[in-house]
Amino acid sequence: MSSISTSNYWSSSASSSKGMSGLISGLDTDSMVKELLSGTQSKIDAQKGLKQQAQWRQEIYRDMITTINDFRNKYFNFSADASSKLNFASGAFFNNMKSAVTAGSGLNIIGSDSSALSGEMRVKIEKLATTSRVQSDSSISVSSNKVTGSNFTDNLEKLTLTFTKTLNDGKTEDVAVEVNLAGASSMDDIVSRVNSALQAKGVAGVTASKNQEGKMEFKIGKDGDYSFSSAGGSQFAAAMAGLSAGTSIETDADGNSIVKVNGDFKQNPTIDLSFDVDLDGVTKKITLSGVTIADMKGQGQTDIVAQINAQLKSAFGTDSGGGAKVEVTRTSGGGMEFSLSAAMTQDKGHSFKLTGADLNTIGISPGSTSTVSSSTKLKDLFDSAQQPSGDFKFTINGKDFTVSADATVGDFMDQINNANIGVKISYSSFADSFTMEAASSGAGFDISYSDGDGGLLTQIFGSNPTKVTGEDAVVYIDGVKTTRSSNTFTVNGVTMELTKADPNEEIVLGTTRDVDSIVEGFKEFIKDYNAMLDKLNGYMDEDAEYKDYAPLTEAQKKEMSDREIELWEEKAKTGLVRRDSTVQAFLSEMRSIMYTTPEDSDIALYNIGIETGNYKDKGKLVLDETALREALETDPAAVEKLFTQAKDGLAKQLDDSLKNIANTSSGSPGELVKLAGVKGYSTEKNNSITWDILSIDERIAQLQSIYDKQKERYWSQFNAMEQALANMTAQSGYLQSQFGGY
Repeated sequence: MSSISTSNYWSSSASSSKGMSGLISGLDTDSMVKELLSGTQSKIDAQKGLKQQAQWRQEIYRDMITTINDFRNKYFNFSADASSKLNFASGAFFNNMKSAVTAGSGLNIIGSDSSALSGEMRVKIEKLATTSRVQSDSSISVSSNKVTGSNFTDNLEKLTLTFTKTLNDGKTEDVAVEVNLAGASSMDDIVSRVNSALQAKGVAGVTASKNQEGKMEFKIGKDGDYSFSSAGGSQFAAAMAGLSAGTSIETDADGNSIVKVNGDFKQNPTIDLSFDVDLDGVTKKITLSGVTIADMKGQGQTDIVAQINAQLKSAFGTDSGGGAKVEVTRTSGGGMEFSLSAAMTQDKGHSFKLTGADLNTIGISPGSTSTVSSSTKLKDLFDSAQQPSGDFKFTINGKDFTVSADATVGDFMDQINNANIGVKISYSSFADSFTMEAASSGAGFDISYSDGDGGLLTQIFGSNPTKVTGEDAVVYIDGVKTTRSSNTFTVNGVTMELTKADPNEEIVLGTTRDVDSIVEGFKEFIKDYNAMLDKLNGYMDEDAEYKDYAPLTEAQKKEMSDREIELWEEKAKTGLVRRDSTVQAFLSEMRSIMYTTPEDSDIALYNIGIETGNYKDKGKLVLDETALREALETDPAAVEKLFTQAKDGLAKQLDDSLKNIANTSSGSPGELVKLAGVKGYSTEKNNSITWDILSIDERIAQLQSIYDKQKERYWSQFNAMEQALANMTAQSGYLQSQFGGY
């Protein structure tokens, strides 16, 4: 590494260099002042170096505190609600049990806790627990198995232009302008109709015209309230006006917006249509190519109904009668109606869905289904002649509900399911029916409801719905008959889920100590313990390289690259806590505990296969897994007692040692916490190192004041000298000029 300067010059507004700076004398005043101040500057640098080392030591100690507490929190928790997982202070860890079905079927084992006893449990299931429920007595879709569109033929030549209007309060609203292009014979004709529609709608400041290219364009005044948004309506109308080719917007010399239509006038346009049909989860695309307005009205050369039916038959095959499973017909009102064939409607569970924006052209809303969907409005569950217009009112389990007739099925179900009344309602498109089910199983959870204004529940569930009353599970456990409201419950520490009732089948559950999980817990404990020792011993054994690498001054850092600074500071931190007496005492105590045979215990760690390794490993633990398994299988109580004795078990001794050095409580902080503090706690500022840093800051402030005063004095002296020299030079020049006159 390159050599570096060892000084760092203090600067402040009170001590800035000022004056003639050698103008007369020719001296390098700035360098001379810095040299005169170098002694004080060195003292400042030394104090700042001490401060930096103190901050680094604090970071190192805090890193140790975190490591120690992470280990302690993971393996030693004496609180009443402590988890048994990897908690060596809890007897539950040493009594991890596992259960399995050894004979029969009809239930699943969810898990076992430490209260489970080794041995067998015999179970017979007479009856499963069921939930109360109410189900529709028939299909509830009004137009079941059909999707009927509106009369689309009247709108085939209607164009919709949308403009955005800016209101006085800064908000905006969309204004739709409909233009009927039926029989339009030229672009001039279309422009005339558009202008008439704009005027009729009151869209001021917007005019349509035909440009030199024969295409339509809109001029929107720069001071007006409108801007062009989009063109919609019939695809045929858009093609007639050239709008299907899109638009481009320019600004003229006066600042007006010019919306240019990219396409030419077409008197008899043809378009391509496509949409998707999903039948029972299988989706196929239907495509119509080169369709004219006459075709759409049934007056052209192409029979689009026949084309759609042919594609539907090809896409989904035929039903049992040889006809198409889904077919389309024209209604008397001029719309299109898709429906399942008669053979398909004889079976439950068939439905179809139509998707694709082009459906709008044939008068059908994209997303329409042959059954109810979450977006279906509640009023549409009724025949059109009986559709209610007000609110629906009803009561379920004592709670009153009011729902708008315009609310959707999804809104309706959400309102009930989120009401916390012990009931959940759902809809099955397969069965085309609603089901209201108790949230909990068992005989004690019934459903009560009454209908009110609008008769919504009667419409949904019918006059004679299927009603099932919930029942408790009936089960024999080791010959003792009992009931449970749920099919999942815990007996003797074993949590089971009943899945099948068969009173003649005996199910045998076997429970044993889960030695594998306990051994894995010991392995993880030893791994983390050794990792903690590695980190702490690493700090203790570092060479004291910091003695040869003092913290860098700001001036020194300016001469170095970022990588050079990083490497230097790594050396400057190394060994700062070498052979720390507090940490060494803690490590020694931990090694001693690991050799201890607690009072009232007949064994120590080495009796269950856990020993310290070679002395060079500095207390790290080594596991003999075979010996540990043997101890857990032959005398698990002794292993548990070794750790969990309340007075002096290994868990208590280790936890006390860990707390003594790293406890974060402000009432009884650990030794390292007293020394370095912990971020986020009161000790962050109330600790020995922070107090030392504050003292150093005071010394730096004092030295800074001395530095500033010295610098000011030196500059005043040099400035006075320069002024004296200037005066002498002026006098000398005057005398020379006087003598030169004779």
